[in-house]
Amino acid sequence: MAAQQVQAAIALDRTRVIFDGSQKSVSLSVSNQNKQLPYLAQGWIEDEQGNKIQSPLTVLPPVQRIEPASRAR
Repeated sequence: MAAQQVQAAIALDRTRVIFDGSQKSVSLSVSNQNKQLPYLAQGWIEDEQGNKIQSPLTVLPPVQRIEPASRAR
């Protein structure tokens, strides 16, 4: 086994969201852990096979700028 080191500035509060039909919306927290650089974060929705879907759900905003050392929803 080979060990790989990964460095990432963008972090999510979770990797999957299960949407309960009784809710109007679900939010994720996205944080930029880099103290100097802003990053763009892109979101999308996939089905259980990993295929991107366009409806009936949507991600808003689909692309978002996350400022250094900050958090967005």
